[in-house]
Amino acid sequence: MNLFDKKFVIGFATFAMLFIASGIWWFHQPVGRKAPSASPVAQATSKTNRAAIPAPPAETVALASNPPANTNPPPAPATNVPPKAATILEVKSAAEKGNSEAQFKLAVSYLEGLEVLQDQSAAAGWFQKAAMQEHPEAQFRLGLMLEKGMGVATNLDEAMKWFQKAAQNGHLGAQNALASLQQQRRNAADHTAEAAEKARREAEELRSKDYYRLGMRYARGEGVTRDFSQAAKYFRQAAEDGNVDAQFNLGLLYVSGRGVNEDFEEAAKWFRLAADQGMADAQFNLAILHITGRGVKSDVQEAVKWARLAAEKGQVDAQYNLGILFTVGQGLPRDDAEASKWFKKAAEQGHPGAQSNLGVFYVRGMGTETNYTEAHKWFKKAAEQGNPVAAFNLGIMYGKGQGVVKSPAESFFWSSIAADQGDPEAANNRDQIALEMSPKEISDNIKRLTAFYSKLEANLVRNALPGASLTNSPETLLNSFEISRRSDSAKDTPPAGKNKVRGP
Repeated sequence: MNLFDKKFVIGFATFAMLFIASGIWWFHQPVGRKAPSASPVAQATSKTNRAAIPAPPAETVALASNPPANTNPPPAPATNVPPKAATILEVKSAAEKGNSEAQFKLAVSYLEGLEVLQDQSAAAGWFQKAAMQEHPEAQFRLGLMLEKGMGVATNLDEAMKWFQKAAQNGHLGAQNALASLQQQRRNAADHTAEAAEKARREAEELRSKDYYRLGMRYARGEGVTRDFSQAAKYFRQAAEDGNVDAQFNLGLLYVSGRGVNEDFEEAAKWFRLAADQGMADAQFNLAILHITGRGVKSDVQEAVKWARLAAEKGQVDAQYNLGILFTVGQGLPRDDAEASKWFKKAAEQGHPGAQSNLGVFYVRGMGTETNYTEAHKWFKKAAEQGNPVAAFNLGIMYGKGQGVVKSPAESFFWSSIAADQGDPEAANNRDQIALEMSPKEISDNIKRLTAFYSKLEANLVRNALPGASLTNSPETLLNSFEISRRSDSAKDTPPAGKNKVRGP
């Protein structure tokens, strides 16, 4: 055997001995054991930028005999690899003797199920023993378990106490957890106060709605004898709780003197409260009181302010009267285009006065181009609701053939409607037209008028059922300012006559 062969044999023998020694060490390690998944507490720890708690290293416990020296010792076990079964017994023994580090490591073993059955309650107990010996990490872990209710009942006060202790011992994660929990407590307190206030408001609102509904029952006589004094009583209770409908209806009772003494100052007070809450009908009624000076100081500018607010919310009477104010220039500059705009808004909601005035604007070209077809359309809509001015103007248009085919019969019909409502000029026009009609034509028109009035009366009755003045659709105080009928507007209105269309 040469030198090379000797070296090869020696080398091979050395390698074989090392392989066998390494194999023996590997064979004694736990085979097939997976590191258990981290518990919520361990996860919470990682969120505070702290490393996961490793299994207790052998040198910390220092109870097992030192292994024989090895030329090439195996690498140190991974962080999450559990200790040997013999080591955990020694850790438990040390923990029972009061070693705080051993108590902490034993708690981790119970929490993660390392070489012992997982037991969160036991983990909490050992964390507490270590925490009471000022172990910062144990204090932090115990706080987490108390916060999340792991192995112990949830107790945020106790959790804050242990976070505070750990934070005082310099534990960064505990400092963050303490700040977070304190913020949660502040938010919860704010939420509780807010919830209590919300519950109080809801209770008051429910109570006020009950009072309001009871007031409506007495006002309408629904299931009880109609009694406006009782209605006023319950409206007042709801109104004082801020119920806007009750405030409005209480104001109406003071205007009409139903159930209470007539008192426009009280009416204005309750209308103002409802108006301040944005009720358009109350805003319009407040405008009426300001322009008439009832219950409040007469103030056209204040009336315009409230009328505009109501009109912009779609209150039809306010829209109509704002059109009148723009037409005559009262409380604001005269502006036919603005007047036409507001008349049209009200007319499209079916207001007969606005429809009639809009027809006049189309005839005269006020704020818009002259258009007899549009004028006829709006006059007819108003006249079909019984508006006498629109009926008179329709009679003129049919008599002259303006925007329509000339028709004595139609002129007679619409002039009769205006005449029957006390218009002497319309009566004169009707009688003059009748001289040119046959008896049959007159008879047919009388039948048509009878049917018209029956339909009109049915509509009026349907819109004036018992209790209709106090409904969930609030009534208005007056139909209009009636400014167009004042003598001071005569200079702006051409004199009415047989051949002229009437208007505002």
